[in-house]
This record gives sequence, structure tokens and C-alpha cells, in this order.
Amino acid sequence: MKKRILETYRGAQIEAWPIHRGVGYEAWVRFRHPKLGHLVHKRVVGPTAGAFDSLESLTSHCRARIGELVSWGEILE
Repeated sequence: MKKRILETYRGAQIEAWPIHRGVGYEAWVRFRHPKLGHLVHKRVVGPTAGAFDSLESLTSHCRARIGELVSWGEILE
């Protein structure tokens, strides 16, 4: 399985990457920087050795991280 874009939430895309030779997913949030105008990727660290066991936990953690980035002004809704 390759990268999957799970959803767009509050102006950012949530991406899931399968871990090679392991079980789980890496999570990335992609958004356009409001001041610089280019795309930014930020990794979201999961609870199990930096990874996520399921896509549901990955999505909920990413939504919380996106909420933080919106409150800091890094993502415009």
C-alpha cells in the first residue's frame, strides 16, 4: 500500500504512510503555509514507537494536531 490521503480537515490534508516491515502507519499533515505560500509537511508522532496501530487513532491524533496548528496561526481555515 502506498500513501493514502485520508481526509481534508480544517484546511489541511491528513496522510497515512504504511511502515515498511512493520505493522502500523506514520502520519503526516500537509497544508499551505499562510505567509510563505508553499506546501508544508509535518509529521505527527504516534503513541507506539512513533507510529499508529490503526487509521482511526491516526485520524483522531491528526485532527487534534491540526487544531493546535490552527490556533497558532500556522493553518488558515
